[in-house]
Amino acid sequence: MTEKITWILSHPPVSENEIQKVEEKLKVKLPSDYVTCVKINNGGTPQDKEILDFAEKEGAVFNRLLSYHPEKSTYILETYEDILDRLVPHVFPFASDPFGNFYCFDYRQNPSGNQPTIVYWDHEMTFIDPFYALIPVCSSFTELLSMLYSD
Repeated sequence: MTEKITWILSHPPVSENEIQKVEEKLKVKLPSDYVTCVKINNGGTPQDKEILDFAEKEGAVFNRLLSYHPEKSTYILETYEDILDRLVPHVFPFASDPFGNFYCFDYRQNPSGNQPTIVYWDHEMTFIDPFYALIPVCSSFTELLSMLYSD
């Protein structure tokens, strides 16, 4: 998974307690492949592979993982709270693009599970229809990482 991607600009590593705090707040169990990656690459940016294609979006950008440290501007819980009024239930951001959009875990099909699908949340489309703003990307975090390529 992460061996194919070099991460840069990562924040200090994340502890199991920090991850559990987020899981408790969001009332979810985060996918193990994501947890393994974010523990080491917290807030990080892929160095060479930051582009992906999905649905009708070609050349989408994966900017960075959200941070698990409250003092960072990309803190995952603060980001979630900032956009909560525009999200549909059971959808949680975990990464961003550089344009104000987010990659999210989508637990709508299985709210108590730990294998959510990945959706792209388009912040401009959410004002038209919050459900239309969610574009399917893939079925897992590992698959998302495998989709990244260099420009």
